[in-house]
Amino acid sequence: MVSNISSLLIVEDNPADVTLYLRLLEDVEHGFEHIECVSTIKAAMDCLEDAASSTCCLLDFNLPDGSALNLLESLYSKQQVANCPVIVITGQEDTKNAVRLLKLGVQDYIVKDELTSNTLVRTLKTAIQNWKLTKQLEQMALYDSLTGLSNRGLFLEKLEQCFNESLRYDHHFALVLLDLDRFKSINDTYGHEAGDFVLEAIGSKLQKFSRKADVCGRLGGDEFAVILPETDDKSAHFVVQKLLKVLNFDLVWRNSVIPIASSIGASTFPSRANSYKELMREADIALYHAKNRGRSQFIFYNEEESELEDERGLLKEALPNAIKNGKLQVAFQSIVDRQQKVFAVEALLRWHHLGKWINPIETVNMVIELGYDFEFHEWLFDQTFSKLKSFQTAHPTLKLCLNLPANMCHNPKFSKLITRLNAKHNLAPSDVILEVTETHLMVYPDKAKACLEDLVNVGFNVAIDDFGTGYSSMEYIADLPCSILKIDKKFFLEMNNNKRYFKIIEAICTLAHGLDMKVIAEGIETLAHSEAAHKLHCDYLQGFYIGFPTIAGEDWQAYLTQSKIAQGD
Repeated sequence: MVSNISSLLIVEDNPADVTLYLRLLEDVEHGFEHIECVSTIKAAMDCLEDAASSTCCLLDFNLPDGSALNLLESLYSKQQVANCPVIVITGQEDTKNAVRLLKLGVQDYIVKDELTSNTLVRTLKTAIQNWKLTKQLEQMALYDSLTGLSNRGLFLEKLEQCFNESLRYDHHFALVLLDLDRFKSINDTYGHEAGDFVLEAIGSKLQKFSRKADVCGRLGGDEFAVILPETDDKSAHFVVQKLLKVLNFDLVWRNSVIPIASSIGASTFPSRANSYKELMREADIALYHAKNRGRSQFIFYNEEESELEDERGLLKEALPNAIKNGKLQVAFQSIVDRQQKVFAVEALLRWHHLGKWINPIETVNMVIELGYDFEFHEWLFDQTFSKLKSFQTAHPTLKLCLNLPANMCHNPKFSKLITRLNAKHNLAPSDVILEVTETHLMVYPDKAKACLEDLVNVGFNVAIDDFGTGYSSMEYIADLPCSILKIDKKFFLEMNNNKRYFKIIEAICTLAHGLDMKVIAEGIETLAHSEAAHKLHCDYLQGFYIGFPTIAGEDWQAYLTQSKIAQGD
């Protein structure tokens, strides 16, 4: 017999016919481990609900409490008809009923008078094989081959059904969207085989976590979704909070451990959504904000998020023209040494649009999302290098700090761009400090190291920005071609609330100086912060107490001559 079908259920109310079927089966090798006989539709339903996937059903057309049609229609309504192969036996041939039975998923329809041992077993084997083929085709059409979860088409169909039922009966439910943080880096670092292994693990976690009524699906790539029927807002928050913990774990892959983290966006019904597509959009907006606010967290959609997304859509439309027409600006913030002399300036993006200043991080994220990152950074580098050359006419030793986003610190294309524009403005590479964050370095550690080494060999300096809040090991820091550590401003700004931060800053300074590296203290906003930085032997200071980011103008030469502290501000 075909594997996995170990039982035969005979549904027949005539004892003589039952005896006939059993006698016919005794004469041949049928392969069933267990044969059970029942005489009513109700008894058959109980048996099939308990063990349908391992059972083949031989079903008499007429039974005391109904016909085969009644049983199959009942199974069909519960979407269980495909869970087992069914052969219907009747006393006489009836084409009309045969067609109805086949539409309900019956594999075959045979007449009792035509039965022999061989025809019975052959019919059973063929029915099981056809059923298995149908199941395989159904699996391919409706389910994701890698995770076994509902594919996008089936999931959206079930979401639409759940939405319409909830709308009709005033039920509550929740839609959860999630994707993996930095999944691309897993594929790039460990290979696509590891990426598939991660996706399988996520699918398994979702299946184990979900209730029987929940619907889990893989929408594509590393995007997953879950429908939580009969779930109100409070329960949905509780479930999603637990789910986030479940989906943040370490996964052993061969000789490596891959840290898995996820971001979740969710929407609940009833809401402003008038269709399942609008509800999907709400959850998608929430997911975007979860990723944009630091990842590894969950956010539920609300109307305020919708207004922010609408505003963001307008900004995305305006950004390409802003880049093309020079509407973006560069501000510079001074960095002073221990003698309060300006040592360097950090270039910071500014965009004034429709009467307000747009968040710089949001602007850069939109640039990358829209695919304008090369054009934007070519403009940015050209602007900042030109300004530095101008500043150096009065301050020859002035240096420039330039931030490199995540997609640049490991990309040779951008390394060549930096080198070319630096040469265009006839600047010494040693006057440029390229800042990369710990987190960005760890996305592609080997590629980032090789790329930065090439830049250092040309003469550029490299600083690790926001140091102390990322994931770099001490060994990796010692191995990187960097000469400066910028202590994350969090440690100075929250020093009064956490006394250990003073010790952490002290340890970072000791580490840096032991590796012949300089330290820039960020977040210097008060006199107390400045005094602490000096006491801890930080080499350079940066923050609002030193000077605010300022767009370069005619007064900049004077600004560079005297720092904010020297001016007594």
